[in-house]
Amino acid sequence: MLDVLLLNSPLEFQKSKNKEQYLPPIGLGYIMTYLLKDNINAKLNDCIYLNQNFDEICHLIRSKKPRYLGINVFSTNIHIVKEIVKKIPKDIKVIIGGQLVKCIYKEIASWNVEHKIIAVCGEGELIIPDIIKESVKEKPIMINDNCTVYRVDNTSIYFPEDISQIVLDRNLFKNRILKNRFNLQEACMVSSRGCIYNCAFCGGAKSLNEDICTRIRSKDSIIDEINEIKKVNPEVQSIRMLDDLFLRSRRSIKEAIEIFQIVQLKWRAMAHIYSFRNNQDLLQELSRCGCLEVFVGIETGSNRMRKKINKLGTAEEVYECIKAILNANINVKGYFMYGLPEENLEDMQETYRLARELKEASENTKAMFRNSTFQFRPYHGTLLYEQLKEKNIKLEGIQSNNSLNSIKGRTQFNYSAGNFSECPDNVLNDFIINTLKMNED
Repeated sequence: MLDVLLLNSPLEFQKSKNKEQYLPPIGLGYIMTYLLKDNINAKLNDCIYLNQNFDEICHLIRSKKPRYLGINVFSTNIHIVKEIVKKIPKDIKVIIGGQLVKCIYKEIASWNVEHKIIAVCGEGELIIPDIIKESVKEKPIMINDNCTVYRVDNTSIYFPEDISQIVLDRNLFKNRILKNRFNLQEACMVSSRGCIYNCAFCGGAKSLNEDICTRIRSKDSIIDEINEIKKVNPEVQSIRMLDDLFLRSRRSIKEAIEIFQIVQLKWRAMAHIYSFRNNQDLLQELSRCGCLEVFVGIETGSNRMRKKINKLGTAEEVYECIKAILNANINVKGYFMYGLPEENLEDMQETYRLARELKEASENTKAMFRNSTFQFRPYHGTLLYEQLKEKNIKLEGIQSNNSLNSIKGRTQFNYSAGNFSECPDNVLNDFIINTLKMNED
């Protein structure tokens, strides 16, 4: 009998009609690793990657008949996860996890379902095996008729304090190697947990997660995992670091250079402009050790809006920093966001102008600047979400924004919960589309 079926929950009820690449669910991979270590019979199913519709997912659950269903939840698919729980046999116990759960566990507890639900607030790889074995060594923070809630924070015995000791079975993602935009076979991994930044739109913001500490993996543990990736997938040519803190400081930049000088692979990573503000002398070394591209969350080119969303640095500093990265022959992908609360036409024009200036700056180098641009959506528990609630602004469910689907490969990102800016929908959509079209130049 199957003990646990882990689901990476779907973004839509229906199948996607578009062929897009999706990142592997690394977090569920860690949970699966520790279930298998405990000899628990478990299966991991990525509904997004397999492009399964609602009926297929429910049929899978009924046919596998697991004792427990483990499923993650996001602001974009709460309604879908709730319907999945309603449709499956009542004797299946449901474990719900993900960053969002700490903000909505009371809502989950109010669902009108007969299943026993266990909600986990925090990281789950160490506590979930004990949940399955019904041997949890801590008291829940809440119990009602059918819902039990556990919190894994700094004080919990299940909190993975030293993430260098937390391993991921890379065989779980043996078939999930992606082809990046440089036509290289690429594997994904993470080097940290928690965040040192406080962006007002992000559920991972430091001020919202004071019950956990930021943790950084050791250089040796990162090298060990990359070597394991190379062993499992010898075809891998590049590594993508998914977390925000791999390049967080001068010391970490030097460590990244040392790591990739040893493993001899190309690589890409997230970075903040402040990571390079006083470290531009290291950019050439970064390029020589195989850094193909850095991902930078720019969000807006309006200094007024940057202050409102707690984004460090001015638009001018963003430009100068990214220009220096490009001059070192490192490509840059910048993330932009339109539709922020109180954003006006001038703010949007400043964001568009910054994106255009960065694109033009790259044309004078051997590197490339591209952008990934989104419509702002308020995620549960974030600072902007709470500010909108305080103003009694109606927060609708997050739905697909089909007006943006003229850009191929974007359906997994084109969601809207309403337009909170001071510009009409058509103006908002035009700025998003026209910014994305710069990538076609």
